[in-house]
Amino acid sequence: MRVAGEVGEQLSPEERSRAELVADLYRQYRSPLVWYLRSRGAADAEAHDAVQEAFAAALRSAAINDPAAWHAWLRTVSTRCLWRARRAEGGGGRIAVETMAPYDLPDAAPASAASVHDVVEARSREQFVLALLDALPPRQRVVFCLHLEGLSIQEITAELGSRQPAVRKNLSRARRSLRELMSEGDAHEL
Repeated sequence: MRVAGEVGEQLSPEERSRAELVADLYRQYRSPLVWYLRSRGAADAEAHDAVQEAFAAALRSAAINDPAAWHAWLRTVSTRCLWRARRAEGGGGRIAVETMAPYDLPDAAPASAASVHDVVEARSREQFVLALLDALPPRQRVVFCLHLEGLSIQEITAELGSRQPAVRKNLSRARRSLRELMSEGDAHEL
């Protein structure tokens, strides 16, 4: 695939259509994918790099006919990109992968619906939440994020290979820590 803007070359209608599709997908799924990788223990830079690689792969890939399949495809590819990056650094760590039903996909906001101020405010809130999650110990962060994704204590226990009392304790400690961090944040703003 050629890159848009190369000297003297225009994109074919098929390439233009692919680029527009990936741009729409990027607006729709970038934040949820970064959030997913961060909830699995990836650092902010790692998560953004892996998601960026997944979208670059989407530009090069053959068309996926089912629009509902894009989110799962991007999630799988970004997870694999994170694995490769960790293996290249010598970490070798893997993270858990789960599939999503089409009804679990986030709703796409119309591109023109949000003002620049709304986008900046949303990004600021996202950074605040990610900073709070980064302050948690890794096990508490993973348990809390899995709970936010709607998994029950039993499902989290099975996913992590842990025991239910340990999962409950980590969830309780994560909630307590987040409440304390948020109250400290409120005190600093006054």
